[in-house]
Amino acid sequence: MSSSKGDTACKAAGAAALVKCVGRKFWLEVLLLCLLVTAGVALPGGYNVPLPYNYNYGINAGSTNFGQQESGNGGNVKGSYFVHLPDGRVQKVDYWADGSGYHATVTFQGTASHPSYGPSHGY
Repeated sequence: MSSSKGDTACKAAGAAALVKCVGRKFWLEVLLLCLLVTAGVALPGGYNVPLPYNYNYGINAGSTNFGQQESGNGGNVKGSYFVHLPDGRVQKVDYWADGSGYHATVTFQGTASHPSYGPSHGY
């Protein structure tokens, strides 16, 4: 063990001061040991592989119509969702996510239709 400036001062100070210095050093070592143990216990563990799951839902209430279905297994996810748009089309998104990232394919079904507006005659 190397000698530090504090150790030299304790040795030269006499018996009473030596007991005080040894006690201080002891408690410093205990504190350091406690900090190391706490740091070791606090390290996060690995993540568990996600459990398989599957869900779906759909809403069809008046002019509101949309839904989704999704399944996952071991960190890989696959699913789709759709929504009926105000212009009459249906937008559908098929997606999957894996170790390489999120991927989506968007498609539209139907033809968009918009009301025709003409000039107003008067106030």
